[in-house]
Amino acid sequence: QERELEECTQKPLINSSKPTSCHPPATYLPATDASSRISPMNNPPAEKKRKADDSSETMSWRAKSIEEFGLQPVPDGWKDSVAIGSEEAWESYYTYRSRVECRGSEEDDSGDEIDSDGDYIDDENYVFMKEWKRKMAGQIEEYMSNDCQWHWTPGFGHLVWDDDQLRSAEYYTHVWSPYAIPHAIDLEHRYHCRSRMSSVEFGTIWSYRKVDFEEEVAIDSDEYEELCSNCFKDEELRADVINLSHMNKLTCQRLRRFLFGAHSEECRKVTCSDMNFWLLLFGSMGTTD
Repeated sequence: QERELEECTQKPLINSSKPTSCHPPATYLPATDASSRISPMNNPPAEKKRKADDSSETMSWRAKSIEEFGLQPVPDGWKDSVAIGSEEAWESYYTYRSRVECRGSEEDDSGDEIDSDGDYIDDENYVFMKEWKRKMAGQIEEYMSNDCQWHWTPGFGHLVWDDDQLRSAEYYTHVWSPYAIPHAIDLEHRYHCRSRMSSVEFGTIWSYRKVDFEEEVAIDSDEYEELCSNCFKDEELRADVINLSHMNKLTCQRLRRFLFGAHSEECRKVTCSDMNFWLLLFGSMGTTD
């Protein structure tokens, strides 16, 4: 018995060539430090890591604005000269545009439209707005290139009617860059015409301001630059006083570059001609004829 016990103690308890467990013995695992045993999900390959970083872009304000408002990439011909904009600028852009579009074109369930002050437009004004949008839709299709869109948000201030004649009107419109550029042009058109027994009150002005969402001052500014105007200096003589000093080629180039990112010949081919650009600007301010 002592000899049998001695032989038994000399035999291995586990046959190393045939593990008795479904788990491999510890000797089968390579010796590694703790850092190399991190889960592959926590330490992805470089290519997958880049994709993961890119996916976070979909959560950025820039990507959100592009998706929400249908912005196009800046064309290759001049994209390198256009800044993509900071996240702060895109957040301001998204918040501002959402508010403007909600206030300027929201309709309730009954179809009544809301003006720029958040008030319901009465039936006459509502029809006037619909006609304005209808005319502009035709002009946009005619004047803009098929490769580019005209982003605009129309709105009324106060409209005063004298029977079926428009006596006073305020048009407030935003034109947005169709590309991923956080810029907009805020347009304003004021009109007044009232006939009296021996005189006529008449005055109209078209103005604009550039809204660069990188600049907080520009966002909150209420200072407009006159584009052109027409009025009666003498209401009895009805003599026109027309100011076109700012409606020139330089202004056109500045506005085009601000809105589209360029004013080159290639830009004109992709977007619209200078003449059509003027027509769309004025049409966006209610002057569609």
